[in-house]
Amino acid sequence: MTYVRYALFDSLQKARETVKDIENAAKWEEPVVLVLHEEKLSDDRALSLMESDGRRGLVLGVLSGTLAGGLLGMLLVAVGLLPLSLLSGALFGLFFGLLIGGLGGGLYGSGLAARALQQVEKLHQRGMVLLTIEVPGTLAMLKVMHIVRRHQAIATR
Repeated sequence: MTYVRYALFDSLQKARETVKDIENAAKWEEPVVLVLHEEKLSDDRALSLMESDGRRGLVLGVLSGTLAGGLLGMLLVAVGLLPLSLLSGALFGLFFGLLIGGLGGGLYGSGLAARALQQVEKLHQRGMVLLTIEVPGTLAMLKVMHIVRRHQAIATR
């Protein structure tokens, strides 16, 4: 499993030292992706995949699409526009609602900032540096977060 974590530092020097220590800490089984943001993230910039909340959008889309699709399928059967039984109409609507809701929700969520990133961004002030860390595996994530805390990150999520 891949984890994405955020750390906020009060200076670029501390953030660069942290990046250097993470890169030199160990031979990682898979690469650890580190991105430094020297400016506060703006709402109009494109988020990288690891900074977006596509998963949350997908789940919300699937749930709402399934519910709406099932109800719409039953409504179409009740009105007579869908020549199926009520159960078949509901299943038909569930299937297409799931598909359309999942696609729409996933696309919508890929444009949303991750919740943890939003929390760290609230603390961000001029001159601070945000470090985005993508880590494969639980053990690697724990090692990386230990290094981040050792370098006195102001906030971590």
